Amino acid sequence: MKRPRPIVLLALFYAAGLSAGQVFRIPPTVLLVAIGAIALSQIVLISRRRTVDVLLWAAIFLFGHWRQNQIEQQNQTARDLAATLEGQPIVRVEGRLAATDRVYPDLITFRVADCRIHCDDGSVADFPTAVQLACRGETYEKVRSSPPLPGVLFS
Repeated sequence: MKRPRPIVLLALFYAAGLSAGQVFRIPPTVLLVAIGAIALSQIVLISRRRTVDVLLWAAIFLFGHWRQNQIEQQNQTARDLAATLEGQPIVRVEGRLAATDRVYPDLITFRVADCRIHCDDGSVADFPTAVQLACRGETYEKVRSSPPLPGVLFS
């Protein structure tokens, strides 16, 4: 039987860590200490011309778990921020267009990264994650006549 390529194993262990991060929670500090200890042990073993693959794969798994914790935290921050903006008239949205999601006869949606929302009361909200922006009415007509390109900053 052929042995799987290292990149496949890396992807599998990282994905397993991401999945495990949704099922059970390990505090981020504990994860970083474990990853650091494993990395240090690997450096020592490599300097002695030995390696322990199991520890390396465990570190990749834990890194995936840690990354999932970060993603969850960013998403929760974005949800909390969106809740505070609910009901406020928005004056301007700035950001970098990540993608045009869907185009309908009277609606167009965009995914916007590095999003900053300016409200009527002068407050500004910076989102840590990409947001979906829906354009209707006058804004829809303006966007449809000259659509922004992905990666371009707009306001």
